[in-house]
Amino acid sequence: MISLENIQKHFTLGDGTVIKALNDINITINKGDFVTIIGSNGSGKSTLIKLISGIEQPTAGNILLNKRNITRQSVEERSAYVAQVFQNPESGVAPNLSILENFRLAFLRGKTKSLFNTINSSFKNHTRDKIAALNMGLENKLNMPIGMLSGGQRQALCLLMATLAPCELLLMDEPTAALDPVNAALVLETANNIVKQDGLTCLYITHNMQDAIKYGSRLIQLQNGTVIKDIDKTVTPITEVTW
Repeated sequence: MISLENIQKHFTLGDGTVIKALNDINITINKGDFVTIIGSNGSGKSTLIKLISGIEQPTAGNILLNKRNITRQSVEERSAYVAQVFQNPESGVAPNLSILENFRLAFLRGKTKSLFNTINSSFKNHTRDKIAALNMGLENKLNMPIGMLSGGQRQALCLLMATLAPCELLLMDEPTAALDPVNAALVLETANNIVKQDGLTCLYITHNMQDAIKYGSRLIQLQNGTVIKDIDKTVTPITEVTW
């Protein structure tokens, strides 16, 4: 599905100091894997996600997605098959547009935006059904500006929008960091259900040890830019994670 081959990422500071964020990372993730990525601050978690999404480019190594070399592709090029849910609920939405309009933009990810105004009754009903599954009552507020919703509501919708159009890979970089425990649980349960139902491949970064243990079929731990643990949770159940 996705392979990271000899990935290195170095950053050079203004004084010439070189920071080695990732060192010779080799990971193969199979289709349908739900991978939880953990590690302390500065371990390389977010850098890894940025390389896969195309926000950053590796210093060395290759990234293959379904045997396609996407190492030098831009974020826009990858958006046709890589979806992402950001840490900040405001990052994944157009706040002044309605819920329905935001869903339309999400559906057109990787496609021409000239189709934006073609919101027919079929698309509206499909969107309503998707949102109704959240049990938040938002399916009857499709014309409300999405910026008026709470952070938890927006993040739950962002997750639905990220997977509205077909994608090969879902990236979640601490999607509940800005949420209270109740909304965080809602978002993660929604993510877990979507990943299972759609058979998605998912990479999920978290600092929450309970979530790291509860969710996902595989756990990868980074430390100082290297992989120190890679555990198949379907074979070896995890009850505790430390660093």
